Amino acid sequence: MMKMTWICFITIVGVAICSAQSNWALEITNWGKPVHGVRLYVEMETNVVEPGADMSFGTVVTNASTNDIILEIGDPRTDFAFTLTNTAGKVFHIPVPFAEGSSFPDATLKPGTQLEEPTDVRLPEDFESGDYLLTATRNVKSKEGDFKLESNPLKLHVK
Repeated sequence: MMKMTWICFITIVGVAICSAQSNWALEITNWGKPVHGVRLYVEMETNVVEPGADMSFGTVVTNASTNDIILEIGDPRTDFAFTLTNTAGKVFHIPVPFAEGSSFPDATLKPGTQLEEPTDVRLPEDFESGDYLLTATRNVKSKEGDFKLESNPLKLHVK
């Protein structure tokens, strides 16, 4: 049985909808598993971080389906999830904080487009050192119904 630990950190989320010909699309080769033609990718500027230090990473959702998809952006606490899993299998759920009173419209991705969302976070000062796998999940709506995407796993070392 996996033990879940909640970690709070600061995050700033930006959003950009791009065409499929953006630089991200050309560089990405290890997307997460596709669901109804939609895939999620996560990448970090560095894979080595220290507790208390800022981490910058981005996610990209690409719509290779023939239908529009809707990405909920209104409340990142429920739209997104990030997890770190250590080598012992202990899972740390990383909630995305939300500034009360903030509101963002949902994003509609047409076929052949993608959404890039850069995020900056800070791990707590007392975060345990070790090797982890970072994964992101994202809620999506489409004609096929609501579903969840999971990103590629990303290796991360905390000093």
